[in-house]
Amino acid sequence: MIVITGATGNVGTHVVAELAQRGLAVRALTRSPASARPVASNVEWVGADFADAKSLAAAMKGASKVVLITPAHPQMRAHQEALVAAAVAADVKRIAKLSGLGAGPSAPSRLPQ
Repeated sequence: MIVITGATGNVGTHVVAELAQRGLAVRALTRSPASARPVASNVEWVGADFADAKSLAAAMKGASKVVLITPAHPQMRAHQEALVAAAVAADVKRIAKLSGLGAGPSAPSRLPQ
């Protein structure tokens, strides 16, 4: 099971769709699962909130991997730390952090084109 945070965001929706298309079991996290758009039968939409440790713990049950996508905001670090703590407690083996902070034409580091 792969848990995706930010599953309804600009990037997360594509990550969920791509993993679902590959036939992988996906648990897509959102604060409002009732309003999430169904993708495929192998995608489970789960309500979770970074500020709610119990919801994160429940979301991590049975997960082996996490894709951590969080928006930039004042609580970002605390939210990421809470998610990582929940994943470690659930014995998740891999966490991939996706970040676009600082990306852009004037960014101090650039990828080759």
